[in-house]
Amino acid sequence: MARANRTAATGQGDDGEAPHRQAVAAAAAHPDDVRAQAEAAYACDRLGREAEALRYYQRAFDLGGPADDRAGFLLGFGSTLRNVGRVDDAVAVLAEAVLAHPEHAALRAFLALALGSAGHHALALATMLDAGLASSPAAFAPYRRALGEYQRALQEAAVPPATPAPATPAAPGPARRGSRRPGRPSARRASPSRRSR
Repeated sequence: MARANRTAATGQGDDGEAPHRQAVAAAAAHPDDVRAQAEAAYACDRLGREAEALRYYQRAFDLGGPADDRAGFLLGFGSTLRNVGRVDDAVAVLAEAVLAHPEHAALRAFLALALGSAGHHALALATMLDAGLASSPAAFAPYRRALGEYQRALQEAAVPPATPAPATPAAPGPARRGSRRPGRPSARRASPSRRSR
């Protein structure tokens, strides 16, 4: 996942245990330092310790996230949420990140993975197509129109049609013996509406 890029970026190709210990100690010593919390999250991530990383990601997120690399931070946070099984939270974080950073194609790709994990397969494919078209426009130039049409069709298929408003009920007449009161309508869960972008 995102940890491979973090490893390449930091040049830490060893087992990462020493940097991990240092980062976790710094985060414990500076609980209100967003950069210390983010670095601890990245250090855990590099070792594949997503559950541990999530604690530091969440703390850094609550502190506002690192301002100098917010897109990369949100990508790592959302990817980690997905990897620990919190797919709805992953979709929420990554969808907001894509809205805030529409030029960041990798965010769209990770959102597509989260959507797929959440069972929104048509929308996941549409989002991944969107990421590819945005990141390599020249490569897709001869097919851009066709792929764009397929992408829109997938998005439309993924979003349920609007439910028509119910007709105004007639005024109730006098109750009859043996008639039953209408039951209370059951609450319905809202379907996810975050789209990419």
